[in-house]
Amino acid sequence: RSIVYSYDLEKRKLIWKKPVTKASENNHNIGGGIALHNKKVFVNSPYGEVIAFDMQNGNIIWKKNVFSPLRSSPSIYNNKIFSLTLDNKLIVIDADSGDTLWEHEGVQSTTTIMGSPKVAADDNILIVPYSNGEVYALNYSNGLVLWKDSFLDIEKAETSNAFTDIDANPVIANNVVILASSLGKIIALDKRTGNRFWTKDITTTKTPV
Repeated sequence: RSIVYSYDLEKRKLIWKKPVTKASENNHNIGGGIALHNKKVFVNSPYGEVIAFDMQNGNIIWKKNVFSPLRSSPSIYNNKIFSLTLDNKLIVIDADSGDTLWEHEGVQSTTTIMGSPKVAADDNILIVPYSNGEVYALNYSNGLVLWKDSFLDIEKAETSNAFTDIDANPVIANNVVILASSLGKIIALDKRTGNRFWTKDITTTKTPV
């Protein structure tokens, strides 16, 4: 069973625990994660739900069914929750009400490494990595596509079953976006235009620092 525990580290005692497993599910080990914000605990569940718990007592504040397992922990930016699903969809939720604000959908990948990348945010731009090797820069307010790029090498894709996943978190520094793919490349892009600065042949699923 998937359970969220809250501990008091000073007193070394359990404060509360809450299951996030659906009644119809016995076990699930794909993705998910938690994040803390404004005295709430936000859970991306592998059972296709985003849940907000009260940090003090564990009471459920709201629950959102997104109908697909969540890949990783939610990203939180300006009181919005950004959650990536296993079938390459970004769900944007208001942190207070649990209402869906907007969604963006990438192309579903048939083969994937089960990584756990998160959305990166800077100013009014979101950098969204999908498991098919595509990355989108989206307008933070409405999901409008500003630019997109892809790690997919067409020649390799036609002759092999190479994974093109982006399993590392995007890194934004000084208007430069750094992305790493399990295909064997790290690229640097202009955050505002998507133009490539450089590409390095390095295979990693870890977030660059």
